[in-house]
Amino acid sequence: MKQFTIVHEFACTPERFWRLFFDPDYNAALYRDGLRVADYAVLSLRETEAEIQRTITGRPQLKLPAAAQKIVGDRLSFTEEGRFDRRAGVWRSTFTTSAFGDKVKSGTTIRLEPAGPGKLRRVGECTIEAKIFGMAGFIEGTMETSMRDTWAAGAAFTADWLARRPE
Repeated sequence: MKQFTIVHEFACTPERFWRLFFDPDYNAALYRDGLRVADYAVLSLRETEAEIQRTITGRPQLKLPAAAQKIVGDRLSFTEEGRFDRRAGVWRSTFTTSAFGDKVKSGTTIRLEPAGPGKLRRVGECTIEAKIFGMAGFIEGTMETSMRDTWAAGAAFTADWLARRPE
């Protein structure tokens, strides 16, 4: 199992970050333009006073080593199921892919920390566990690289979005 942390800073308040995180227009643009995900769709969205639950799906355009491409094929899709705890201000999600089913599990926990006046630090705690004999380390390493690249692209898109749309 791989565990790692991804950190990015944004020039906004936590309230603005979480509003943006669930904004349908932002998410459609992020996945379509920022992350180049085809067939992005919100499968479900449910809000209560305590939490927000959301399930999304899409087909990412990944730059994979040839060996990984042979494993996942050319029509890889993902499903993310997540819950935002409003009181704690924490998002927890799990990902499944069409290529691996329950043999590969990954998840994230996102929390925010202060990073100075008008700034915050998004801290993503990530885990990946592959249960495929002889391939686990390779798959986990490839997925980590992909997640880091995707999060970096998403952070750049988000920073630009925030700068172009001041509150």
